[in-house]
Amino acid sequence: MRLRNSVLVFFIAAYGISWMLWLPLLLKPNWPEVVMTTFFILGGFGPMVAAYLVSVKAHGKDGKRDFWNRLLLVKLPWFNLVAAVVVPIGIFLIAYGIYRVMGGTPAYATDTPTVFIYPVLLLYVMILGGGLEEPGWRGFALPRLQSIMSPFVASLVLGLMWVFWHTPLFFIEGLSQTSFDFTWYLLNGLGLSILFTIFFNHTKGSVFIAVLLHGGINAPSAWFPLDGTVETFLGTMPAHFPITIATWLVVLVLAVVFNARLNTKRPFELMKDAPT
Repeated sequence: MRLRNSVLVFFIAAYGISWMLWLPLLLKPNWPEVVMTTFFILGGFGPMVAAYLVSVKAHGKDGKRDFWNRLLLVKLPWFNLVAAVVVPIGIFLIAYGIYRVMGGTPAYATDTPTVFIYPVLLLYVMILGGGLEEPGWRGFALPRLQSIMSPFVASLVLGLMWVFWHTPLFFIEGLSQTSFDFTWYLLNGLGLSILFTIFFNHTKGSVFIAVLLHGGINAPSAWFPLDGTVETFLGTMPAHFPITIATWLVVLVLAVVFNARLNTKRPFELMKDAPT
């Protein structure tokens, strides 16, 4: 299977698997909540399942080995691991600062969970809250896209596919996405896609760092909700507004610091050696 074809087949399979599980929820079936939640969670594994199937189909045993080697590449410099945890927290702190400067009302400790549950939320999100999308998006698609286009363009293409993959969730009653402003959600997703590329390339293709980063991006929403609106001196703004601004500020800083990692073309190569 040619490289371009494998990427296209992956995207079709990722959308197909996830939407097959999500679209029935649009019909508001009279199912128990546990069944609805199960369909919702299983749909999130679509990119991972698609990546595994297409990897094996396109590259055989080497593809299977590459899939697991990227995911199990966890022996990384401590700085990378710390950064993957700290940077998302920094984004939300900057977002809160922007929100306050613009006249937003302060958050009180009594209105938010204790920070001590953050590690639990982080682990949950890494496993069931979106983190395991990454073997598909960053593990499979990103290195292949970077072999046929610049990392910056690859990040934007993947960001678009990543954001629009969530489309059914914006119409399923009861999910937080139904209150998201899609424009700001899209802009934020494009910024995050570049951020993920910086981390992925800097760690020589580690999917684990992307899983950790994805968990870090989603977990703080318990303290700064991604849904709803915020009141500022500009009036009522989508909650994604300050988060998107903060995301792009961080991306610009990191892109300067790790300029070569973002702008140097990285041809796709299978990771044939097992992690050590």
